[in-house]
Amino acid sequence: METKTFDVLYYSTYRGEGKKFSHKYTETWVLTDFHCPACGNMSVWMNNGFGDYYVGEQYICVNCKSTFHMPGGCEESGYDQDTQRLTKLSERV
Repeated sequence: METKTFDVLYYSTYRGEGKKFSHKYTETWVLTDFHCPACGNMSVWMNNGFGDYYVGEQYICVNCKSTFHMPGGCEESGYDQDTQRLTKLSERV
């Protein structure tokens, strides 16, 4: 089972002072054998943490850049953290 562990950085913007580092979380992601509900590709990674209490684990498809929770829908996230995750998950080992 392929896994990747990396830091995801969070920034704050406060009163027009620009983007400043706030904190980071170390996340472990696992490559699944799931098909992406948006594109059908089998390039779906699952966050191996506890997930969100209300919606569960987060999934990301590196093929179409969709993020989703199951059950639920897919969306192409514009969040900086998801962009960092996609970059790290797309890298070759």
